[in-house]
Amino acid sequence: MVVEVGCTSSNSDDKKEDIFREQYKNKWMTFVGVVEGIDGDVLSINCDMQGISDVRIEFDDEKSIYEIKKGTLIKVKFAMRKIGGCIESFQGDKGEIVQKDLSMSEMQNEMFKK
Repeated sequence: MVVEVGCTSSNSDDKKEDIFREQYKNKWMTFVGVVEGIDGDVLSINCDMQGISDVRIEFDDEKSIYEIKKGTLIKVKFAMRKIGGCIESFQGDKGEIVQKDLSMSEMQNEMFKK
């Protein structure tokens, strides 16, 4: 997804928007990454271990993420809603924790699954 519509994509902005709308918007996604921030019912996750958070996910119940700590390796499922870029994160909602406290090897295995 990032290759096609992310910050470093070589596609034009219009093409990125079209690809995102057709292939990713309103689709259920599963991401793994490191928790960068928790703000009420929103979890920010860094998936590529570079720079800032890559995705911001809203949860229906903030209690479901209340005990999660920054730096936790996590796997989440959510509905993708908004394209990200170089400055803003991708955004989604309906977040669900699939697995928390992953080991680094589990996270790497998840990242390279096809």
